[in-house]
Amino acid sequence: GDFTFSRGTDTATRVNSSGLIEKERANYALYSEDFSQWITFGAATITTGVNDPNGGTTAATISNIPSGNIADGLRLQNNPMSIPAGNVVCTSLYMKGTGTINISLERGISGTYFFYTKTFTLTSSWQRFDFFNAIPAAANGFQIYVSNATGTTATSVDVAFAQVEFGTAPTEYIATNGSSAIVGITDNLPRLDYS
Repeated sequence: GDFTFSRGTDTATRVNSSGLIEKERANYALYSEDFSQWITFGAATITTGVNDPNGGTTAATISNIPSGNIADGLRLQNNPMSIPAGNVVCTSLYMKGTGTINISLERGISGTYFFYTKTFTLTSSWQRFDFFNAIPAAANGFQIYVSNATGTTATSVDVAFAQVEFGTAPTEYIATNGSSAIVGITDNLPRLDYS
C-alpha cells in the first residue's frame, strides 16, 4: 500500500535479489526542470514555460546566443556535492533547435579544477544528449553550462530535463525541482528491499 517517507541524507540503498546492498540512482542536477533557477550569462536570455518532451511546460528557450561565443549561455551554478576522484559522471540534457551547441560540466566550489565540454548537433525534435567523464581528483560541486564555443552555430536552443548522475550512460530521467535542503537527491527515494 501507499506510505509516507522522508529522508535527510543524499543516498538511498536497497537489498537486491542476491542479498547485496546496492545504491539507488539519483539525479544530482538540482532544478532539473526549473530553469528560472539557472543563470544566464553574457548576452543570452531565457524564456521559461516552454513545452517540454512530455507535453508539460517545464522547458526553457535560451536565446540571443552569439554564434561561436563561449561567453554567452545558461548555467546551473555551484551545485554542492561530493564527487570522489575516479568516478564517472554522466551529464544529460534534452535539447532541440538548429545548428550546434555545447554542453559543459565544470568543477564548482572547490577541489581540483576540471572542465569537460562536448558539441552536439541539434534537430527540430527533442533529443536526449549525453556525455560522460572520469573525474580526475575529488571536487565538492559542479556547474552545467549550455553555451556556444568556437565553431558552434546555434543562436537559440530549447532545453529540458537536466540530469547529472554517476555512471557511463544515462538512466531514466528523475525530476528534481526542489530546494537544496536534501542535496542531490530527488523524489525522497525510499530504502527498499528486494522482497
